[in-house]
Amino acid sequence: MPSAGVTGSDDGGAGVWYQDPFGHGTHVAGTIAAIDNEFGTTGIVDDHSLDMHIVRVFAGNGSWAYASDLAGAIDECQQAGSTVISMSLGGKYSSPIEEKALDKVARANILMVAAAGNAGEASHSYPASYDSVISVAAVDSTKNHASFSQRSSQIELAAPGVNIFSTVPVDRARFSKFNVTQDTVNFQYYGMDGSRFGTVTGELVDCGLGTQSCGDVTGKICLIERGEIPFYKKVEQCEADGGVGVIIRNNNQSQLIGTINPTSMIAGSVTRNEGLNLMDNLGKKTTITVAEFSDHDFKSGTSMATPHVSGVAALVWSNYPECSANGIRLALRASADDQGDMGYDHAYGWGIVQAKAAVDYIAENGCKASNNVLRGGDGSAH
Repeated sequence: MPSAGVTGSDDGGAGVWYQDPFGHGTHVAGTIAAIDNEFGTTGIVDDHSLDMHIVRVFAGNGSWAYASDLAGAIDECQQAGSTVISMSLGGKYSSPIEEKALDKVARANILMVAAAGNAGEASHSYPASYDSVISVAAVDSTKNHASFSQRSSQIELAAPGVNIFSTVPVDRARFSKFNVTQDTVNFQYYGMDGSRFGTVTGELVDCGLGTQSCGDVTGKICLIERGEIPFYKKVEQCEADGGVGVIIRNNNQSQLIGTINPTSMIAGSVTRNEGLNLMDNLGKKTTITVAEFSDHDFKSGTSMATPHVSGVAALVWSNYPECSANGIRLALRASADDQGDMGYDHAYGWGIVQAKAAVDYIAENGCKASNNVLRGGDGSAH
């Protein structure tokens, strides 16, 4: 569930701020501040310490709004005392009204973060591409730039935005979440329909396509590639060999939702990249879990990457309240995990946002940026 300190504003004809018929806003809010209640997901700030003010800008899924609507929403956030404004929205047209409103808010020592866009091309999306706003690109769980994420000279930071697990309104989702943990690596995808709920731990073994016996795998977890035979036969083969759980690795990068016969086994799927990562770590102790959810779901997009940066900004700022918004912005840039081309590039910006590294950067260097608005993207303020 989101943070306990939640208020909101109704913005024109968009609808009541606390109603979310499409789940987008609730998903974003959960990424920032879902409470650690030992169920579902936890947000970047998960301890009730973060107050949130929510403004609903769009009336429905895929609908549009005027530039004045966004400018009004930004003003409402400022009036509510917001120090970080997170905007998981965007469009291809710039507007002097928007830009003027955002520049004004930035001069008031408020940090603004927005989604870079999902067209998978080099065009600019707004409000992310205004200089006063941090433009956020999306990466997957293996730090690869998401194929849908924009590449442009305004990209400033990157953050996880592929298959992000977060909150949605109750009964907006009903599925089994599959969690794989190995050392510090953690993947979250779908459980197989028919798997039992629970958790098992065992050594990870490669069982190929599961078309024949994998030998004695008593107490172990079978890693099996998709293909040639139905999922249920793969699971049954692993069970016959003594296995306690199955991970089906997809042969492409999409999510895999499969069905098996009801079983005492725990079984779920991972994408191709995660499967290849696990293939490089065979023999390691691996834990898999399947749990049922109706108020959490997976979503992808730069909209999902944006709240990661917003939440990290709020977390870092809470450690150094004496810093300016631009000081925090500079620290996030300077401490980012550099990916892609060395230094700045149009896919990752300065790199993937890192909370602990940003805190450490300020501890060592202090807050050096002034209250003047930093240029976005590859501006000289680095």
